[in-house]
Amino acid sequence: MVSETVSTLRTEAFVKLSALRDIKKGQLQDYFEEKIVGAETLSHGADLQHLYAKLVEYHQATEVQADGNYDVMTAEYKQIWDAYGPAVMEYQKDSGVYDVFLICAKHGHVMYTCAKESDLGENLGHGKLKDSGLAKVWRDVKDNDKVSMADFEPYAPSNGEPCSFIGLPLHDSNHAVVGVMAIQVPLDQINSIMTDRSGLGQTGETYLVGQDQLMRSDSFLDPENHAVKASFANPEKGKVDTEASREAIDGNTDTKVVLDYNGNPVLSAYCPVDVYGVKWGLMAEIDVAEAYCPKNVDGDDYYKEFVDVYGYRDLFLINPDGYCFYTVGKEADYQTNLVSGKYSSSNLGGLVRSVLGSRQMGVADYASYAPSNGDMSSFMATPIMIDGKVEMVVAVAIVAGPSERGGEQSCRHGRDRMCVYCRARLG
Repeated sequence: MVSETVSTLRTEAFVKLSALRDIKKGQLQDYFEEKIVGAETLSHGADLQHLYAKLVEYHQATEVQADGNYDVMTAEYKQIWDAYGPAVMEYQKDSGVYDVFLICAKHGHVMYTCAKESDLGENLGHGKLKDSGLAKVWRDVKDNDKVSMADFEPYAPSNGEPCSFIGLPLHDSNHAVVGVMAIQVPLDQINSIMTDRSGLGQTGETYLVGQDQLMRSDSFLDPENHAVKASFANPEKGKVDTEASREAIDGNTDTKVVLDYNGNPVLSAYCPVDVYGVKWGLMAEIDVAEAYCPKNVDGDDYYKEFVDVYGYRDLFLINPDGYCFYTVGKEADYQTNLVSGKYSSSNLGGLVRSVLGSRQMGVADYASYAPSNGDMSSFMATPIMIDGKVEMVVAVAIVAGPSERGGEQSCRHGRDRMCVYCRARLG
């Protein structure tokens, strides 16, 4: 019965996680498509065209050198910025993008930005930003005449924080690329999609991982190490190198029970995300302990009610590596490894190893069991098989039989008041 319950819960959890995974992927794709459409609309508008033309005129008038910077300190430049920039500033505010750039296609001069950070006036072809994400976007757009995206990486003008850019070409009347418009992608808008935890319980989360194994959205479970900024600042603590993340980045979509970046067993539904050539892995995950341990309407564990009704002393859910992630009794064996831990030599430890090897139900005879104060306990265990592999072991503990307490018979599992099962058994 418990095995069937767990299998049903597994199926239901993966259906929910897969749906959330697919919803998040669709929301991300819609978000970036919306940003591109908005940017293209702006780039074709008269206001931006006039601004860019004035910036080019100023470029020519000041005789900017191909390997030099663009002078943004003059009164003439300020007049251009003030007179022709409001439409771009309005777009930047309404769209929520962090910044908007207008870049000379030929040399890579950053001729306009809304934020006016230290990148304004820089030369992306020869200056200190020539290896930045913004420079990569500029080169790709001018060389290939197409929309381009640069993945998140530290960007010095924005306090060294991880930044991503999307660029698109600006054409003259002959359809030649004369400039590049770029937007700086706001991380908070990606987070607003990925950190929405509706339907994810207490331990569920969805998050993005890049090909460098670093975060592309902030973690709910470990914001200290697995937020985007934190993971780039300390890759050793912030990287995500799991079976699910590797599979997703490699382009695979699937559902599995895996260890997450904290080493905890989780149900994971994962898939790849491709945004203009930038590849991420998207994971939707929840701890197995929560997914497999439902509660009734009163908030009590389903398995607690189960052991009360059927007269068991305890019930265990055990990972295939021997880690016991759930027990009703929460005794000393809870969250220990019954294959390799301190109770591996117990009769339950031996039974778990036997079941994992035989892949069949097994029974351990009565013996003193240390986590239960040395009481005599017998165990039954059965594997849950998924695709020919043991995904979990379910075990129950059985005590020796009814005892006398104050002249009255009590439950065989040691409770002062008899459960429904024991009352029926004892008549």
